[in-house]
Amino acid sequence: MRWRPKRRPLLRNWSTLSMSSDAHPSGARRWLAYEKAEAERDKLADELARVYPPIAEQLAELAARMAANDKQIDVINEHARPLGAKRLLSAEEMARGLRGFVDGYERIPRITKDLRVPAFRYPGYSGAYAWPRSR
Repeated sequence: MRWRPKRRPLLRNWSTLSMSSDAHPSGARRWLAYEKAEAERDKLADELARVYPPIAEQLAELAARMAANDKQIDVINEHARPLGAKRLLSAEEMARGLRGFVDGYERIPRITKDLRVPAFRYPGYSGAYAWPRSR
């Protein structure tokens, strides 16, 4: 007599099991793990499709505004700072409580320079990233 695992509700595709995995005691455990991972994947995919696009758009828009402001601040700091005025910090330095982007010998990653936000829909290489904006 051949060993048969007990049917469980998650094993809805029982008829598609091959004879070799059906006959093996670990076959049922493997299908259970497979279907559990598949169900979790489906939930995560739904959540990602709902949550990521607006967050990516918001981050890209914020990073673009910060980069534009960084350019203005760089020009002022290097060429147009009033006599006696302190160097202007970037919005990122202010928000993160930094006094620069180097700590000893270590470079601190900058959001406007190091952040990569993949585009949710991929229209081809020219649109691979929401930030930095693909050219």
